[in-house]
Amino acid sequence: MSFWAPVLHFLRQTRILNRANTFIERHNIPNFAFLFLVTAFPFFQLLKHSTLWLLPICLFLLLWSLKSFFEQALPKFDFADYLVLLILLLQISTVLTGYGRAVDALTAALLTSTWFFARRFWREKNEKIFVFFSSLSLLIVSAIGVGQYAFGRAEVRWVDASRFGDIGGRVTSLFSNPNILAVYLLLYFPFSLWATFLPENKGRMRVFYAITTVFGAICILLTWSRGAWLGLLLELFLFLLFHSRKTRFAIRFAPLLLILVPLLPSNFKSRLLSIGDLGESSIRYRLQTWQGALQMFKHYPFGIGVGERAWRAIYPHFAVSGTKTVMHAHNIFLQVATELGAVGLVVFLLLIGTAFFRILKEKNFTALVAVSGALVMGFFDHLWYYPGMLVPFWSMLAFCMKSERKVTEKSCFVDILHEK
Repeated sequence: MSFWAPVLHFLRQTRILNRANTFIERHNIPNFAFLFLVTAFPFFQLLKHSTLWLLPICLFLLLWSLKSFFEQALPKFDFADYLVLLILLLQISTVLTGYGRAVDALTAALLTSTWFFARRFWREKNEKIFVFFSSLSLLIVSAIGVGQYAFGRAEVRWVDASRFGDIGGRVTSLFSNPNILAVYLLLYFPFSLWATFLPENKGRMRVFYAITTVFGAICILLTWSRGAWLGLLLELFLFLLFHSRKTRFAIRFAPLLLILVPLLPSNFKSRLLSIGDLGESSIRYRLQTWQGALQMFKHYPFGIGVGERAWRAIYPHFAVSGTKTVMHAHNIFLQVATELGAVGLVVFLLLIGTAFFRILKEKNFTALVAVSGALVMGFFDHLWYYPGMLVPFWSMLAFCMKSERKVTEKSCFVDILHEK
């Protein structure tokens, strides 16, 4: 204490902490930090060790959330918050009980904790400013992806050349993997789609959102991820179902789209019709991976720990021949079960069920579209194999819990937009 006493005395006398706190609150830096985190994170891929750059922002938001909670500036925890807290505890506990690295578990927990500040961000009705900046980010990422394909720069190493050599490669844009890109697109595409048809968006804004929607949809197609295609089809169906009476009426004509399948380019047609073909290499590969993951789960019902190192240490002992080098379960629910055990899977399913119940209660259908599309792809891939994807996923899941009756304060972003 003798060492820290002068330091604490200096801080009290100069009131540095109080001044810093006042500055942060006056300029609403936490909200700006979160907005920057969830809209600009694709551009972190341009930096070396991209996940490492996300952690300081997540740590700041977590500490500010704890400060707000203890000062009772936020509503009390509800059932969903306790479920996420339990997931965090399970992630951290694998440091002691699992086979992975402590840094992987702590990183996952810190990125997942974005949920708590996301709850505050959505309570303050910041949707409009989020939709604008996320659409701007989506447009840039999608345009880069479309440009990759147009100029012959798409990745061919992700393609089964013996079966799909004519697709010309799969786009990755700013990401290192086309499937990771597809997860990002599915989570953000519904916001620009919904904004295109909002009555208050007219003129240039409607054109901007429409262009973003078109580029986003094309980029999803050019990832050539069949799981993402299924997610996109579900998102379009849910949009038509919940947007308006006119769009619900249009669903009746959806079966007529089957007539257009023979008119598709041969590469799109062959890729689309391969869905469900158990003889296709990547589908057979996934089925065999699921078999090995289920066997591993039976032997480790309490989980093996978070991270790729834990998976590589245990999975080869249960792998079906030919799949020993696989790096994840290719299924988000199996991945959660193998990492966090049966308890983690139950908690995760309860949280999704709670989120969907709140969506239907509050009629927050944009969130339903975004999360549903991503979860459909999650049946075939690990949604956050790149740990940074934990940030948008948990932020969108928190958006599902938004309630119009729980707004506690006016957003500074609304004032800023009016001043502009």
